[in-house]
Parts: sequence; C-alpha cells; structure tokens
Amino acid sequence: MAKNTTKAIFFPLSYSVVGATSEDEDYPLYTLSSVEKNNNGWCSSKFCQYPQEIILKLDNPSKLLQINLTFHECKIPSKIDFYYFYPDKKKDKNNEKQYTINNLPFIKLGYIVPNSNEKTNYKSREFQKIKINQKVLYLKFVLYKNYINLENTYNQVSIVSIELFGFEMENDLNFDIDINKNGLELSTQKYKDEELDKECLNKLKEIKYNLDLCIKNEKYGKAKIFRELYQRVRLLGEKINNLFDFKLKCIEINDFEGCKKLQGEIDRIKNLINNINTNIPEKDESANSSFV
Repeated sequence: MAKNTTKAIFFPLSYSVVGATSEDEDYPLYTLSSVEKNNNGWCSSKFCQYPQEIILKLDNPSKLLQINLTFHECKIPSKIDFYYFYPDKKKDKNNEKQYTINNLPFIKLGYIVPNSNEKTNYKSREFQKIKINQKVLYLKFVLYKNYINLENTYNQVSIVSIELFGFEMENDLNFDIDINKNGLELSTQKYKDEELDKECLNKLKEIKYNLDLCIKNEKYGKAKIFRELYQRVRLLGEKINNLFDFKLKCIEINDFEGCKKLQGEIDRIKNLINNINTNIPEKDESANSSFV
C-alpha cells in the first residue's frame, strides 16, 4: 500500500503584541508584529532583570500548531517557557471584567532550550521551530537569562521575529479584556517615584501637569498621549536606577571600565529624557505618536 505523503498545510496566524517586561528603545516591542521586512525585532532593556516576559494576543481564537522563533545572533535566552490562555465560555466570561494582562490564568505548554550559538561564533541567527497543538487566544513567553558571551555587552535577550501557524476558529467567545487597565508594562515597579533620578522626576511632574490639564479641558486624545509618555519616561527612570546599581557593583570589584560604560549609558538616557518635548500641538491630538 502506498504511503500518504500529503503534508499538512498551516496558515499564518496574525497577532498583536500586548506587552513585555522591558524593551530597548532602539529595538521596541511593536516591531515583533510589524509587517516590515528586515527589522531587528525586540530586545530587552540593558542589564534587565530575569526572567523577561512577552504576551501576544491572537487576532482570532485559533488552533495553534507551530511557532517559529528567530533569535539575535548573540542575545539568546538560555531557556523559554511557553504559556497559553483560552477562555472557558462560562467560567472566564464571568471573570472577564476582573481580568487584566497581569492576572490571566495562563497554563504552561512546555519549554525549549535554544542553542548558545557559540559554535557559529555568533555569526548567524538562531532559529527554533516548536510544534504545538492547542487552542489559543493569548500566548506568553517567559525568557530566562541570556547565554554569557563577550558580544552581548549588556546581558540582553532578543527575538527578531515570531511566526505563528495553525487554523483560525469560529470567533464565538466574545471575550476581551482591557489591556490598558493597568498599563502595558508587566514588570512591577522596583522604585518609588521619589527614588527616581532628579531629571526623570522633574520630567514626570511636567508630564503629569499636562496630563491633568488635558483631562480637565476634556482633551482626551492628548491625555492618552501624555499617559503613554508618562509610562515610558518612568520606565527610563527605572533603567537609570538599575544601571546605577550595576555601577556600584562594578566599583566594588574595581571594574572601572564597566563603570565608564554604565555611566555613559546613564548620561545618554538622562539626555534622552531632558530632550523630550511635552508641547504637543493640537493637530497631533489623535496621532499615534512615539516620543521615546
């Protein structure tokens, strides 16, 4: 009897990136779902804390069959856990209003251990193909500490692209949470506002004043922009404090070259914060702007 050599055909599944625990301003999160070719994808912030998380939402409930991941040449996580969420029509519908992006009851799918890329001398990108067979609406990646190498100066992890394949299902769930309820940042704040750098704190006060003024005058389009700007500036303030902590550790071990690099990065972020323009013209009120 002749063998059936017909191969299963998977269809690409579209998704949106809901949030992540951090991002490098030069490699922002949104590029993961960008249709542009030859982009460099997402990268965690410099000297970030681990594990890092990324959450995706599929545009439609789907049967997920395969995940293709492409990693940066040298910024490769030592392990990735995969989690999914697919709502139960009765149970989760009742809790929908209580759910946020931070408390969805994800279920673990499994994990992979990517190659370190040491054998290629970090010249080629690492690619992983993961077979899945699960109904999915939300998907979470938990990325553990990077492989240590001299090419990865700031101990970052990076995903250049995420491709999902499977079949879309009938969208009869009518399930959607407010991803902006607690903001898009998944990480908990390590520092109180008063502990942030002086330049950052002054800029936050300036943004908060404009935000309150927009709300008072019912300029809600501009208010949204200021709210997003506030979140980004605060994240930059957290980065400054984290870099300062690393600098103190470098001083303890007499790594003055490391101190110099860290101080350069701190000064660069401070300069970035100081140069942020909070004078948003009326015509830009509804624009999808990026300030940082």
